[in-house]
Amino acid sequence: MPAIDIEALEREAAAEEEQASAAKLTPDEERASVAIARRDKAREERASAESARREIDMAGRVAVAKAAIGSRAMVKGIDLVSLFPLGEAPPMAQLPGGGVIVVRSPEAARMKAFHSEAEAKKRPLADLFSDMVIESTIDPDPKDPTQGMKLRAFCDAYPGAAIGAGDQVAKLGGSKAQADKRGRG
Repeated sequence: MPAIDIEALEREAAAEEEQASAAKLTPDEERASVAIARRDKAREERASAESARREIDMAGRVAVAKAAIGSRAMVKGIDLVSLFPLGEAPPMAQLPGGGVIVVRSPEAARMKAFHSEAEAKKRPLADLFSDMVIESTIDPDPKDPTQGMKLRAFCDAYPGAAIGAGDQVAKLGGSKAQADKRGRG
């Protein structure tokens, strides 16, 4: 077993303690740190409550859509706020459907066209996903002038969110295709 240089270890510990002491927060920095932690905790609590409200709203709207569509398509709710980092979602007034949209699985022909367009790379992927989200949204009604404009504006302004929502729609289309193949659709 190698010998331990205790004196060197003690010098290293003393140097680290000196650096830790020098790095301590000033009283004002300590107050600011506590205030930041309180602010962040309050934001997280508010975001959690708002998320729960959207989940409740989404559950009801999905149930209504499933009852209306039956087995013709799969239905899913998408929480648009969850597509953004905490605190970075746009204001609720800018979000279609109060921050929740309900989508249906795209038809097989639509999925095939989407994949062909994506492979051809003639249009940006965000545009392709945006179109699929808009075409697949059943609540709010994209044909309603106000909600339709809001949905299009959202997809255009936030292409990353449109891709995230479009990916969920595409997965729903893939799940529907698999269910149809197994005779469960």
